Amino acid sequence: MRGIGAELVRKKYDNLVSQLDPADREGRTNIKKRTRKMTPPVTLSVIESKRPDLGPKKGSIASANKPNIDMNKLANTLGRVGKGNAISGVVLGTTRIATAENKVEETARVSGGVIGGVVAGSVIGAELGALGLNPYTVAGGAIAGSVVGGIGGEEAVNAVIDWFKD
Repeated sequence: MRGIGAELVRKKYDNLVSQLDPADREGRTNIKKRTRKMTPPVTLSVIESKRPDLGPKKGSIASANKPNIDMNKLANTLGRVGKGNAISGVVLGTTRIATAENKVEETARVSGGVIGGVVAGSVIGAELGALGLNPYTVAGGAIAGSVVGGIGGEEAVNAVIDWFKD
């Protein structure tokens, strides 16, 4: 879901930037400030590791109304990955719940897995991004963190269910 958020924020940023006068560097800096506040943590850590400064790149010409192509590609990739993960997660979770004997318990397990996956994926991805690693390593770490966090979240719910049954 964070990837989808990153893509949506980037599209809004591109739209605002494209309306600027090419020489309006201050306007672009202000848009960057506002946009970074809305950017998901994993994506923000990658952006800030590559471009910690909000001002124009050193040596750039007056082109405040042209967005960074590399950041657009990253946001689009994260958006596609996020949508794919969201769709597969919904399908798998729904199937598990629909075929379970105890739908309430399975709903809790699926929910625990989703929460654990989102939290761990975000934290690990953000930490890797803060280290200044490349976007692919950050995305891979976020995905691996999501898997591990999902398993951990589901196991935590299983422990609670077992505790209540005992």
